[in-house]
Amino acid sequence: MVTKRYVVYISSLNPFHLEISRMMLDHGKHILCEKPLCMNEDQTLQLIGHSHSKGCFLMEGTWARCVPAYQYIRKQIESNALGELLNVTCTFGLLMEKVGRVMRHSLGGGVTLELGVYALQFALWIFGYFPQNIMANGTLNKDGVDEQANIVLHYGPDRKAELMLSSLKRFDNKAIIKGADGTMTVPDYWCPVKIIDVNGEEKEFPLPKSDLSTYFPNRLALSFEAEEVRHCILEHKTQNPFLLYKRSIELSFLSINFANLFFG
Repeated sequence: MVTKRYVVYISSLNPFHLEISRMMLDHGKHILCEKPLCMNEDQTLQLIGHSHSKGCFLMEGTWARCVPAYQYIRKQIESNALGELLNVTCTFGLLMEKVGRVMRHSLGGGVTLELGVYALQFALWIFGYFPQNIMANGTLNKDGVDEQANIVLHYGPDRKAELMLSSLKRFDNKAIIKGADGTMTVPDYWCPVKIIDVNGEEKEFPLPKSDLSTYFPNRLALSFEAEEVRHCILEHKTQNPFLLYKRSIELSFLSINFANLFFG
């Protein structure tokens, strides 16, 4: 039974996630670690195994899974409001050429890790299982880091997710879920505060209130993630039902290996 209540939030540069997480687990601390959990699938498996051996909670910081809009979308899918799921499209493009940690290989950079992980997790979450076939192309910068990527995840006949990523251009940055009976549009799908529902109506999901301002948009939504960690620990869980270890492993495989498998 998990009895320890201390939680460490790890938001260091990507290559140091494993080392710092292991150290904290060795001291009996629960872990909320920013995405990507580790730098490759083997490291991810190693960290999950270590958390098991220490009886501690471990969660990848995919905060999108904890926001209220995602729970509403899941209810719509489970109630068959969209009918059979057919297609998911996600775009994510921001001007990041001057952001060193994104553009340098030694710092664990790449548009897939920085932005694409949100699109990949969204597709995995919507369809609920690993794709049957993957196609991708993109461009690398001089340091061997992917700066643009186009990814297609095939989930079966007439079922696919199409992802467009860029650290060189700004896109509309939204997700569209198409089913046989309807469509949902999710602006800013990594942390949505509104959606266009199947019936065409806009539905809002307000953020928590605060007297403090944040540097980045929608950062108050991180409180949903923190509260979810709290609930899991109080309920003696070692993993989060919104992002099971299996899904973190799948996400790790996709996001970490795209540059080497498809662009290199």
